[in-house]
Amino acid sequence: MDIYYYLPALILFFHFISLMMGNKLKAILFIILSVIFFLIVGFREIGFDYDMYNYLFDVYEKKDWYAQSFNYSTEIGYAFTNHISPSFFFLVAMISGVIITTQFYFIYKNTKYPFLALFVYFGIFFYTSLMGQYRQAFSLGLMLIAINNIENRKKFLFLIFIAISFHYTAIFTLVLLWLPKNLYKFRTYILVLIGSVILAFVFPVAFGKISSLTSYLEAKSSFYEKADYEKISGINSVMLIRFTLFCLCFFFRKEFVKLPKMEFFMNIYFLSLVFYIAFSFMTALASRGSLYFAFFEVILVSNLLYVLRKNILIYLLVFLLSITMSISRQINSFNEDNFQEYFVPYRNWLIRSL
Repeated sequence: MDIYYYLPALILFFHFISLMMGNKLKAILFIILSVIFFLIVGFREIGFDYDMYNYLFDVYEKKDWYAQSFNYSTEIGYAFTNHISPSFFFLVAMISGVIITTQFYFIYKNTKYPFLALFVYFGIFFYTSLMGQYRQAFSLGLMLIAINNIENRKKFLFLIFIAISFHYTAIFTLVLLWLPKNLYKFRTYILVLIGSVILAFVFPVAFGKISSLTSYLEAKSSFYEKADYEKISGINSVMLIRFTLFCLCFFFRKEFVKLPKMEFFMNIYFLSLVFYIAFSFMTALASRGSLYFAFFEVILVSNLLYVLRKNILIYLLVFLLSITMSISRQINSFNEDNFQEYFVPYRNWLIRSL
């Protein structure tokens, strides 16, 4: 259990050290931290859905893996990767390596305070994605590579289709091809937000007429995951956090947009709120589908703090709120009914084999 306290503490420690020692040490510390994450995540023997994925590996290593992928409603890319992997340990390590490389590299290249970004990331993604539902985390990593190549339409589509072959929800990221790369006036975002609320009432009626599709999407969204998604009713903390962060970034946009790609990243993050509200009638889909776009909370929080660094009072307020929010998310994970079952004690096959 101690490892779950030491790791976020180490991230914050590295942040303050990097501020004092400069960029060269920052890069070295970030590489060290990335390796630590890989050793913890890649060689684990615990985690959310670990046993289910272990069972599926035994299914897909056989010759009839393709037929079995339909029986278990598994995306073809993930099933095939299981089939060609020499062991389940290798599979987890390989996918974890791709996730950490793609996501951490993206964070480092697009944030001024990468360790603060990782601290926010830890609260959102560590337990549910890195140590759990890693198929979607893998797809998210491919989406980030695709975004870096979005000007090359063929390369973007190729990467997204691979992502879809690991988690079908990645299909929603195709919308990024048509998402504006510049900010609009604030009233435009409010109108879009109102439109998403209207869709939240229209979609249940429309999808209800094809109930089989609704049932499939909801079941498919949470088939592997043992998560019990809380029903979305009214305004909740997810909506408030996403709306508030977007508004803060928009308010300080004159300085914020001087950083590369931030206008585009703000639009992507706003899309997470729109998607979450519009599909709130299918809780699992709203949560999982919006997660790709919600990743940019990690980027925006870190860069917002960089923009505010000269305004000490506001900086401290946002800094403390961000740290508190991340810690609160971690505590919420600890308080989950099945946390002790899936995460405690921490076990690592590499350590065990030494």
